[in-house]
Amino acid sequence: MNRPIKYYGHTSLLPINKKFLFIVVGIALSVAIRLFLSDFISGDLGGFLFSWFDKLSQSGMAAFKQPFSDYPPGFLYGLFLSTKLYPGVIASKALSIKLISFAGDYTGAYLIYQILKLYAPQGLRPTVGSLVFLFAPTVVFNSAVWGQCDILFTTAMLFFLYYVLKGEGRAAMIAYAIGCSLKLQSLFLFPLVFVLLRLKICRWRDLLWPPAIFFLFFTPALIAGSPFREIWHIYFHQIETYESLTLGAATLYQWFPDNRFQLFFVPGILGCLFAVCLYIFLIEERHENGTLQPVELLRYAVLASILFPFLLPKMHDRYFYLADVLTLLYAFVVPRRAYIALLMTAASFFSYLPFLFGKTIIPAPYLSFLPLIAIYVLGKDIFSERTALAP
Repeated sequence: MNRPIKYYGHTSLLPINKKFLFIVVGIALSVAIRLFLSDFISGDLGGFLFSWFDKLSQSGMAAFKQPFSDYPPGFLYGLFLSTKLYPGVIASKALSIKLISFAGDYTGAYLIYQILKLYAPQGLRPTVGSLVFLFAPTVVFNSAVWGQCDILFTTAMLFFLYYVLKGEGRAAMIAYAIGCSLKLQSLFLFPLVFVLLRLKICRWRDLLWPPAIFFLFFTPALIAGSPFREIWHIYFHQIETYESLTLGAATLYQWFPDNRFQLFFVPGILGCLFAVCLYIFLIEERHENGTLQPVELLRYAVLASILFPFLLPKMHDRYFYLADVLTLLYAFVVPRRAYIALLMTAASFFSYLPFLFGKTIIPAPYLSFLPLIAIYVLGKDIFSERTALAP
């Protein structure tokens, strides 16, 4: 039986009526900002998402009979539903598409609130943390400007962490499987999942859930006539398509010549696999008794979300999105490390600008130092005997 974990809390600093007003005003402002930015047409929106939207609008689910998108079916089902809003309910095609991610933004905010309540059940911290999340630059830009959907798999990862903290291993594995079915970037946390299995915080038999969830997500497309091979291939299409050591991400490969892809790609993969093994070994050695404190769990998740995309080649400019969200959550659990969230947000935000606006404010090689600093600080905290388990 998985064990729930005890947490600590603080008293609220605002009377209930003022707190309610604070929440309402914050949410209203966050909605207004998203609506104001929703008319922006990014390269991805104009180059891909509009054509997928039109295909689903014209053909309905029959569009799945032929490959038309390199995104997993889970997102495309949401895109199909959004076609029902345009133009009858919503006059803007861009907004119809972005509403999918907006729904993820507010679900993510709710989960941030619930997770922080586990750490501080009586305090104002959960409320402030969830509202700060809604105004975080990369969260707003990813959904409202770019029209991307990274919040969807990230929300599943937040569900995963929430259920692990609650001691509900099966629900955690189901959430993790949903995240993987939405985006393979969920694999950044797989080393942590493996550690949780080894420490018996999650059960090995719960590994049966991922294939079941994948099949569940495939089913509507299969019924619509899509070949199974085509659906499965979607998850690996981008890996095979781009031969570049980095596609705008602030990783160590910003310092490598991109025309030497064949030389550095395989060593990069092997180096990351070595880091995965070292990560698992060191955490297991540190927790031989099978216990894991809530702050430690979050710290390990944050480290994984930064370390592995930093070491992997072929990372896109958006692939630190999960790290952006988890470092923000971590900032409200361990306030003395709030600057890690600032480092990661800056690394991602300034990486977004060249694609979105064609402007480079800080050269990408220099941005790569920001996640490196975050990795160093987290690693030092994890293996320092002086690390406090509470902020």
